[in-house]
Amino acid sequence: MAMTMSTRLMPGTVPGAHNGGVFLAGEWIWANLGLGGAFVVALLGVTGLGFWVVRSEGKNRRLMELDEQSEAAESLADGHPR
Repeated sequence: MAMTMSTRLMPGTVPGAHNGGVFLAGEWIWANLGLGGAFVVALLGVTGLGFWVVRSEGKNRRLMELDEQSEAAESLADGHPR
């Protein structure tokens, strides 16, 4: 296992050293938390974007239906069905 510069500079024996290597649990914990946090932020962003798109699509469909209904009402009022 590779040792970091900070463990090489420590005087004397390093606790947890096995066959000249050190299990770098402290570094992996923070790396794992950071990467997990990045995935959570990405997941929230994708979910929020999807929700926004679906909500906007629903609004657009309702407005199109209202527009079509008003056009149909106008054409019937004019006496000229389309």
